[in-house]
Amino acid sequence: MKSHWANTWLTAALTLAHIGVLQPANAQRHVESVEWGSLNAPPFPPFLTTKKSHNAGKAPWGGLDNSLQAPERPFRTGVTRYYDFVISRAKIAPDGYVKGSILVNSQFPGPPLEANWGDEIVIKIFNNITAPAEGTSIHFHGIRNQGTPWYDGVPGVSQCPIAPGATFTYRFLADAYGTTWYHSHYAAQYTAGVFGPLIIYGPKHQPYDIDVGPIMIGDHYHSDYVDVVKNVTARTNDFNTYVPKSDNSLINGMNPFNCSLDVFGGICGSNAPTAKFRFKRGKTHRLRLINVGAAAFVKFSIDEHKLQVISNDLVPLEPYEVDFVPLSVGQRVDVLISARNNTNNALWMRSTISMNCSAARMQDARAVVLYDNANEEAIPHSVQSAAVIEANDKLTLCKNDDLKKTVPYFPVPERKFGV
Repeated sequence: MKSHWANTWLTAALTLAHIGVLQPANAQRHVESVEWGSLNAPPFPPFLTTKKSHNAGKAPWGGLDNSLQAPERPFRTGVTRYYDFVISRAKIAPDGYVKGSILVNSQFPGPPLEANWGDEIVIKIFNNITAPAEGTSIHFHGIRNQGTPWYDGVPGVSQCPIAPGATFTYRFLADAYGTTWYHSHYAAQYTAGVFGPLIIYGPKHQPYDIDVGPIMIGDHYHSDYVDVVKNVTARTNDFNTYVPKSDNSLINGMNPFNCSLDVFGGICGSNAPTAKFRFKRGKTHRLRLINVGAAAFVKFSIDEHKLQVISNDLVPLEPYEVDFVPLSVGQRVDVLISARNNTNNALWMRSTISMNCSAARMQDARAVVLYDNANEEAIPHSVQSAAVIEANDKLTLCKNDDLKKTVPYFPVPERKFGV
C-alpha cells in the first residue's frame, strides 16, 4: 500500500533549458481564459479555424479519421498554435479554505490548450515560482511525441527541470484527437494546481449537439504537497500518515468545504461557489471527464441520467451505456448525455470518491446542472441513483469498466513483421 501512494505522489528533479521559437505566417497565438464551472463559460467548438472564430470554415481533416491514418504517416494541417504559460505561486480558496498553490497563468484549474488534429502545438513556459524557488516541467498526458521524445516533460528522463527564472518551449504534433490534459511532472507539483485540459478536436464518430468541454474532477488537499509527500514517504506504520486523507473533492475547481472538518486550523469560509452547467432539453451534450486528482479513485454520475461512453484516453470507442463512470487518477473518458424532456429543471452532477480504495474527509463533490432557463440559483433536490449508491458500498468496485465493453471504434490491425 505504501509504495502505491508514494508512486502516485512522486517523480524526479534536476536543472534548466531554453529554446527559441520562430513563428510562421500560419501561426495562431492563443491567450485563453475560461471561467471554469460558470454559466458564462461558452460551449467548446467542433474545431478551430485559422481565423480563431470557432464557428466558421470547414473541418481541416475533411473526410479523414483514425481508420485511414497510419502512425508512421500522421495527418498534418500545417497550422502551428502558440501558447504562453507563466507558472507562479498564489493563494487560492477554491472550496473556501485558503491554501498556497502553484498556478498556470494565475488560473485554477489552468487554461485550456486547444488544437485541431494534425496541428503543431508550441507552448512557451516561464518558471516564475519564487519564495521558495522551485523547478518545474509540463507533461502532455497521452501525447506520443513520436520523433520529439525530449518534449515529454519528465524531469530526469526527457529533460532537466525548468529552473526558476528560466524559460523552456515545448513543441509537438497533435497526432491523436480527443480529451487529455497537461500537468507538471516535477515531484507532485501538479497537485498544487499546475494542470489543465488539452483538447484536440477531430472527426466525430458519434453525433452530438453541444460540447460542454472538460469536467475536471478529483481529490483536493489543503496542506502543501511537499508535506503530503513527506508523510507518504515517512518511516512509519501509521496508516493515516502514509495514506493521508484528502480534504475535499472538486468539480472544475469547485465544491464548498465543510469548515467543521478542518484539521489544520486555517482560514475557512462558507461562501465558496458550486460549479454550474446549462443543458438544453432534447439536445445531446458531450462531457470530457478528466480525473486530475492526486490519489483518489472516483465515480462520476448525473442524477436521473444514463451516460454513453464514446472515448477512453484518446481512443474512440464503440458506445456503451452506464449509470456512472469510474476514473482512476489521470484517466480521461468522454461521455454523451441526452438531455431529457421529462426531468427536473435542476439536477446534481456528482463526483464520488470511492472510500474502499481512497481516504477522504469529504467524499462527494457536487455541481448543478440547470435545464434551459431554470433559475441560476435553483437548488437541486434530485437523488443519486441506486446503482451508484450500491457501487459505492461494494469493496470490489474500485475498478474500471470491464475491458470487454471498451471496444475501439477503429481497431488497429495486427501488424506482421518480417513477412
